[in-house]
Amino acid sequence: MTAFASTEPDRARQWPGRSRASGTRHRNRGPPEANTFGPAIDRLIEDLPIPVLKPNEAMFQAALAQGQRVGMLATFAPSVGTMTDEFDEFVTRGTHPATLTTILFDDAMALLRKGDADSHNRLDAARAPELA
Repeated sequence: MTAFASTEPDRARQWPGRSRASGTRHRNRGPPEANTFGPAIDRLIEDLPIPVLKPNEAMFQAALAQGQRVGMLATFAPSVGTMTDEFDEFVTRGTHPATLTTILFDDAMALLRKGDADSHNRLDAARAPELA
């Protein structure tokens, strides 16, 4: 993921909240990087003369190109709030209403941490039809 591009190497140090990136996790909001990047990218959108997208915006665009009902399979609970907020914000800037339905299954992340990607992917595939 590229979240910052600049011809000024020192500019990255000026990101708002950069000092928090190595801090503790924000309660129920995922890793601090998730919270730090959003405001920093908002600032880049304002400051840079080139188009800047937040990391999930391209994914949201692709999903909404398929229809207004979007499903999310989540394996990391703290990411759900952030992703939902980003989706809602993205939709409010658009011209069409859309809904997000989320299925969370914590067991899948434990499998990934054990190195069992095959079982994780099977759980993913088994739950996906619930979003149809």
